[in-house]
Amino acid sequence: MVGDGSYFEIYGVGSSAWILSSADGSSWIEGGGIVPGPIKDLNSYRCELGALLGLGVGTACLKNFLPDTKHFMIMACDNLEALRKSTVDRTKVKTTWKSVDLISQILDVWSNQHCTQFPQHVYGHQDDKRTGPLAFLEQLNVRMDKLAKTLAIRSFGQIVSIPAAVPLLGMSKVMVKGSLVVSTFQKSLAYGIHHSDMVDYLANKWEIDANLLHASVAWPSIAKARKRASFPFQRLHYN
Repeated sequence: MVGDGSYFEIYGVGSSAWILSSADGSSWIEGGGIVPGPIKDLNSYRCELGALLGLGVGTACLKNFLPDTKHFMIMACDNLEALRKSTVDRTKVKTTWKSVDLISQILDVWSNQHCTQFPQHVYGHQDDKRTGPLAFLEQLNVRMDKLAKTLAIRSFGQIVSIPAAVPLLGMSKVMVKGSLVVSTFQKSLAYGIHHSDMVDYLANKWEIDANLLHASVAWPSIAKARKRASFPFQRLHYN
């Protein structure tokens, strides 16, 4: 099993692709799609988690065709942190984690399977970095990278209806004023609750129409940039 994600920040689009393959590559099932969630929480890490969730759901669909006895399946990905989080103890999951919604869904999907995933890191983009033949998992990773990119590119400039990944699994669905909360719950809730008040305050201070300020500023982009800034910069207030 191999999964990969693709993230196009300039378009605000992330996608994932996954493949369940036999050991010799003669039989396989593959899939993928656009990764759900707020733009401010979208990144390559979330896209990789989306691919791992796809592997779990794909395996669950094949449950009746797999052995009832305990067995293992290799789950390969080129993002080490995504692999680590997808195999942690379910009781140790924290709402302070990024993309905790997908992580909790991955763990819940696998908790109902007869098989156990065996995580294996595979280096990505080896087709661009090496001239010799690629290992089997590397070949699948390259293939899924291309599929994820294709799915993302198809959605450029389109409004895509994206449902929650697996609505009945994982942590409870949390919404703030119509926006889904998927990461660092405490900070995200505080941002969602106080954002409108902050914009209204700025509009009054700068003598700008509040509705215009709400609509014309790319607040998700500002939130994403602030996350990437150094800690001292994050503590700065508007002057």
